[in-house]
Amino acid sequence: MDESIDINQSANSNPLVIIIELERRIRQATTTEEIQFIIVNELHNLVKYRQSILLPLRGNNLVFSGISQPDKTSPFYIWVNENITKLIESTPEATFITQSDIKGEASSEWSSWLPEYGILMPITNATGELMGTLFLARDEEWDDSDIELMKVVVEASGHALNAMVPKKRNNRAILQKLRSYKGIGIILLLLILFLPVRLTVLGPAEIVPIDPATIRAPFDGVIDKIFVKPNQIIKAEEKLFKMDTSAYQNDLEVAEKIWSSLRAEYSQISRLALKDPRSKRRLTNVTSKIREQEIQVSYLKSLIDRMNITSPITGSVILNDPTNWEGRPVNLGEKIMGIADPKAVEIEVWLSVTDTIRLPKESPIKVYLNSDPLNPIEGALYSFSYEAEARAGETYAHRIRGKILEANPLPRLGLRGTARIQGESVSIAYWLARRPLSVIRQFLGL
Repeated sequence: MDESIDINQSANSNPLVIIIELERRIRQATTTEEIQFIIVNELHNLVKYRQSILLPLRGNNLVFSGISQPDKTSPFYIWVNENITKLIESTPEATFITQSDIKGEASSEWSSWLPEYGILMPITNATGELMGTLFLARDEEWDDSDIELMKVVVEASGHALNAMVPKKRNNRAILQKLRSYKGIGIILLLLILFLPVRLTVLGPAEIVPIDPATIRAPFDGVIDKIFVKPNQIIKAEEKLFKMDTSAYQNDLEVAEKIWSSLRAEYSQISRLALKDPRSKRRLTNVTSKIREQEIQVSYLKSLIDRMNITSPITGSVILNDPTNWEGRPVNLGEKIMGIADPKAVEIEVWLSVTDTIRLPKESPIKVYLNSDPLNPIEGALYSFSYEAEARAGETYAHRIRGKILEANPLPRLGLRGTARIQGESVSIAYWLARRPLSVIRQFLGL
């Protein structure tokens, strides 16, 4: 029994065994606080001291041996934090510290708080980065053997503390990479700004007929009845609408009665002329009046016949709302409706004057119809109006006409959508700056 006690005591006094045990404890620690506790307390098993203080970095709390939670407001804590902590920057290696190293009136308080001989041991990681500083104090002087023993444990502690700290990025390397990437990015951006792109503009579009037949009012009057509907397919000579004939019917009835009376008078005078030669002169006068009245009756009948308007061609009716026309007075030559061939259609685009760009003939047009936006209609520009026309909303726009290149089936008349017209190639820089420069120019009045 005595022999086993001697063996254990011998193992516990062996510095190598103690160092191995401390390193094992440090490697098995799971938190920074556990590593700090081992450094300030259990290092006493290897090297004897009376006071141990760990001075961590980044403004963390001081760690004292024998105290789990030190009071930050205690005089000793304040004195160490104000005096011993200041010596860290001037001690890159293990350095002996005594009362003479403390400056000012605080030097006289050393003996009240600490033993005579102190030492500062920097705790670093493998790259030499400072992880903290260990301060030890005792009554006897330190020797080199103590320092060598402590260095082994301190180096292991630095490695363990470094593993607990989140890895820092190399800011300088990152900045260098960012600068190089920034230069490359600027060059690429400049190259991109000079890449050519097609300048495009947008405008409201509609499918319109090519050379439709315009139906106009043949004379002043009132529309009585519309016989067709919008987009209705009709044949040539089919009735479209008729005008109100009530006024002309009255005139016709009056003219026919006058004509009838004149013929009766003619018969009576012609019988008298057989007996009275003087009646022959009256007969000539009545004959001329009868012819004149015949012409009047014929004219009124032709006018009434013309009140029924028929279609000159076969096609689709272009008309908004028939009820808006019925009972409405119209003037001679006023447009009522149109008749168009459904297979002869084209694209009409209204381009605002603020969006006007140089558009040569055959500029590509792509129309996205509201009824079918996923299947655009391809077209090519062939007409650009010289003057802008007033549009709804107090705006002015140019009329653009384009032929349909490919569409199967052809779009129906009257369909609306948005047209994108491609102009000439310009740089991306101009493409981005065109609209802002236009707004600035208009604002400044240049």
